[in-house]
Amino acid sequence: MSETFITSDQHFCHKNILKYQPTTRPFSSLEEMHSELIARHNDVVGPKDEIYMLGDFAFANKHQVIEILDQLNGKKYFIFGNHDKIMHNEQIRKHFLWMKTYHELRGFSKAPIPLFHYPIFSWNRMHYGAYHFYGHTHGQVPYLYNGLACDIGVDTNDCYPYNVTDLINKFREIERTMGTL
Repeated sequence: MSETFITSDQHFCHKNILKYQPTTRPFSSLEEMHSELIARHNDVVGPKDEIYMLGDFAFANKHQVIEILDQLNGKKYFIFGNHDKIMHNEQIRKHFLWMKTYHELRGFSKAPIPLFHYPIFSWNRMHYGAYHFYGHTHGQVPYLYNGLACDIGVDTNDCYPYNVTDLINKFREIERTMGTL
């Protein structure tokens, strides 16, 4: 049985990310970071699983991006972030089932879950308890709206992708303890 995962902000080949995120990326080099990000991805995401990536994948050339993508398990979907110009390359696009700027994930909760690189101030059905997944903030804005919107980037989960079902269960527990909006 396949599962669904979500992540963002891997920043492969971005040498300064180790300086900007020393607590969440305690790696001694880019090579070590790459190795760990790929290993941790593949530890949880199987070849038949779905993985939604919400942007800022790599600061790299197309050959480096393709080499990394070839090593990552899963059926891949991509939401563009602010550092993803290279991802528009046709050879890279072939690694994804689709690439968009925004998507609503269905089938996991009572309302579609907006997927966007950035945190959204207001989204469809939020006042009815709809959830929202975003990246971009590197854990600086980990939760919004009583915890019903969260940063799913690698810097918030020990460099692992999140299991969507586990996140939904976490959100439901937040709702039980705090109530909805």
